[in-house]
Amino acid sequence: MKIKLIDILGVMLLGMIVLFSSCEEKDDYDYDAIEPVVQGIVGPVTVRGSQIFDYRTHGRGGSTYEFVTTGAIDSFTPIDGEAYGITVDFKESFDDADATITVTETTMGGKVSEPYTINIAVTKLRIAISGNNDISVQPEQVVKQEYVPDFLNYPGATYEWKVTGAWASIVSGANEAKLVVDYIYPDTPLDSIMIELTVTTRRGSIIKDELKVYVKQFCPLVIEEMAGVWQSTTTLDGANFQMANATVNEDHEYGLNLTGFLDFLVVDWWGENWVEGDGTAVVSFNEPDGTLNFPLQWIGQSDYPDNYWVRGILVDDAAYPGTYDFCVPSFRISWQAYYGGEVGPDGLPVDEDALTQIFTNTVTGTFTEVAGKWIFVADTPQVIEKK
Repeated sequence: MKIKLIDILGVMLLGMIVLFSSCEEKDDYDYDAIEPVVQGIVGPVTVRGSQIFDYRTHGRGGSTYEFVTTGAIDSFTPIDGEAYGITVDFKESFDDADATITVTETTMGGKVSEPYTINIAVTKLRIAISGNNDISVQPEQVVKQEYVPDFLNYPGATYEWKVTGAWASIVSGANEAKLVVDYIYPDTPLDSIMIELTVTTRRGSIIKDELKVYVKQFCPLVIEEMAGVWQSTTTLDGANFQMANATVNEDHEYGLNLTGFLDFLVVDWWGENWVEGDGTAVVSFNEPDGTLNFPLQWIGQSDYPDNYWVRGILVDDAAYPGTYDFCVPSFRISWQAYYGGEVGPDGLPVDEDALTQIFTNTVTGTFTEVAGKWIFVADTPQVIEKK
């Protein structure tokens, strides 16, 4: 038992010697051998005036860090408990500006690193109201819409909204970041209201924007009332007007068959007859969006023989070839017709490049209901390419 106790005491004594020796070695550590290197600064390099952000370098135990700023920085303060980071408060300005943050490291041995600098773009104070500016309202209906500034990160900012116009009223948010507005049915087919936003920053800078909102009467589309005779003011021989008989297409919720759409040209002008198909084109309406679809489609083959095609054309970066307003009622459409090519198994041309355009320019115009007929007036005369 005595031997074991002596052994244990020996081991403990040896451990104390080793520990003591280790401490002596640490006290002899050469702090001058540390080479300081700033390995970057972490933080955004594009900010907006009045914003506040933290910036940090990669810290080394025992080192101290000195930060220097230039340009559009109002002030900076050390981050609590972090010798290698600062909180930066950027200046407010109505012009774009630049700023820099530079940091150097000083080691425990007193060595100083080369400075490391980042460049920061400080963009000007601005806002833009984000929200729908094209509102359609049905009779006895209220349409609710929300509006916010496109930028919500001005610290401590206050908001003031103003709505001017007879067809809109503020529901909530007059002094908040998000505004809620109710729209009612206007007395005229088209009217407008104005939404204004004033943002005051924590330093008193005033930022403003306004948005003009168009308020339209919306009348639900009754597709059955679109059926009947569609007629153009265009004639190629002084007698035969472009005319089609519109019937409801049961394959679309809001679709029409336009039978005889090109008869004035194929049958009356060129003297051909349909041997496959009957010249019927299909158009469909997107309710309640007020847009229409007129995709590329085969409408028949004549005894010439030729295949004939029609389709809507997107004009001026429009997303659809036409729009409609059933309150007037009227609709605009842009389209083109073609002949030639072969019909593929999907009903589309095998090669679109094989189609020959019939009209020199895209046909664009407006259909308006007159005395029970839908009358089409083209913006420019229709010019036929020679066949």
